[in-house]
Amino acid sequence: MVEDVDVIVTASLARLAGDHTISQTAVRQRLLGVEQHLKTVSETAAPLRVSAGALEAGAIEGQLTAVWSLSIHTRHLVGAVERAIRAGIAPTAHDADWAELSAATSENVAALMATLSDRVPGADRRGVGVGEVDAGRESAAAIEAVLDEVARINQTLLTLLDDVSPGAVSASDEVVARVGT
Repeated sequence: MVEDVDVIVTASLARLAGDHTISQTAVRQRLLGVEQHLKTVSETAAPLRVSAGALEAGAIEGQLTAVWSLSIHTRHLVGAVERAIRAGIAPTAHDADWAELSAATSENVAALMATLSDRVPGADRRGVGVGEVDAGRESAAAIEAVLDEVARINQTLLTLLDDVSPGAVSASDEVVARVGT
């Protein structure tokens, strides 16, 4: 599921950057895959949700909440990207930002996947920071919505990473998206 989220984020930001080879249908189909994985995870975890300690910090309820959050923010990102495209965001205005956001998300996914595979995550996890947006009111709102969702996805990835491997995420790895209008 996490790898699907990475593909969706990468594809969505590439679409926003003007890559017309990636269809909205392909992104939405991948999103359906995430929803199927989420359903499977929720069903598999059902017995654990009623066990002793399920509500403690780092326990199953917190982890499920993070997984649900990851799915929700990924779905919201797809919608925000589509709204930004319809609003006429100029692809060349923010190419470097989209590539950087995509790379940071991929690094965070790779760190989480490494940890889940009992490997040490790379030392270079990075937060997501975006400078001020210089665009018209509608364009700035559309870009801000995309940036907010990417930041939330990365915050969730880092939260999951810290739940699986306490101490793997330092305070300096915190995800921040700054958007000015």
